[in-house]
Amino acid sequence: MTEKELQEILEEEKKKNYQPVLKHDNAMLAKWLMIGKGDRTMAQYAAACGVSPSTFSRVMQSKPKKPLPLELIEKILLNDASDRLTYRELMRANGYLPMAQREKYRDDPSMLASWQEDDRRTNEMIVAKNLLYEKVRRNCMSKDYERLPVGEEGRMLSKFALREDSCYGPRHRLVFKIMEDGMPRWWLLCFREPRGLRDDVERWKKNGVSSDELKEKKERRVKSGAFDFVEEFLRLFLKDAWEPEALQDVKVSIVFTEPEIYRACLEMMKQVKLHSWISLICVDPDPVRDESDGIPEEKREVYRIEETLLEREDGETVRSIFEDELPLKSPADSEEDEEEIIEIEDTN
Repeated sequence: MTEKELQEILEEEKKKNYQPVLKHDNAMLAKWLMIGKGDRTMAQYAAACGVSPSTFSRVMQSKPKKPLPLELIEKILLNDASDRLTYRELMRANGYLPMAQREKYRDDPSMLASWQEDDRRTNEMIVAKNLLYEKVRRNCMSKDYERLPVGEEGRMLSKFALREDSCYGPRHRLVFKIMEDGMPRWWLLCFREPRGLRDDVERWKKNGVSSDELKEKKERRVKSGAFDFVEEFLRLFLKDAWEPEALQDVKVSIVFTEPEIYRACLEMMKQVKLHSWISLICVDPDPVRDESDGIPEEKREVYRIEETLLEREDGETVRSIFEDELPLKSPADSEEDEEEIIEIEDTN
């Protein structure tokens, strides 16, 4: 698309009179910056947009407390190297919607709440993807790992693992080439969009569901999420059973952001013996504070990460780069927290 065509589209979009409606979404903005920079460094992208590298760096670290200036949103679009950014998506990430939609959501608040829930679920996945990529970049990429674009090789790897009609496009995948001895040659990470368990639980609580009924509903929802997981990755498990040689050089990791569903999937796969390197990873979307001495205030928020390699028939294992991460809470801890919350609500 030429600059003139892009400018015409921009002017047409601006006529829709975008207004602030939602809370700006730093994770989504960071995602669009990563896409828009193309092969350039983030500093080069910032320079093309006429801002300092620290401006984009703050967005990548989810620091801005206010939406980005609208002039900067336009420059981000006009200097997009991927030809994939749109004014509508950038403005939505910045918390703005066209006036017509703003009026619609004002008349029907439930539609806005539903949209916000969908955004929150997608953003949990994006945060997990950015976090894991950053961990690999810091710990391994200079020596043992090389990130690949989700191009031909990424699609080739994915066809071994996923259904033909899978929705696992570029935003749902990371592909790495591994040069470390004793490891598979390729690492494919598939990010599952959350199934909305947290939103459902909050909704049930607001509707006055009793603690016993809440527990029963949650158990059914978790079990359903585990069955969805098996159905979603059935092609991968069939490939492992019938053509394991197709996956002999590939490690496939399936990433969750809902700890309860992650644990249910682990329990379901406990009796299965595989031939391939397949692991489940969970990134808890709720960060905890690290109060250790010497850690700057802005870096005290830490995400819990856990990786479990599913058992192979030959008993072989491979090292996890997340071994030293803060582990997830145990189920017992989670239940105690939940009971305490319910007691407090009943007391009030």
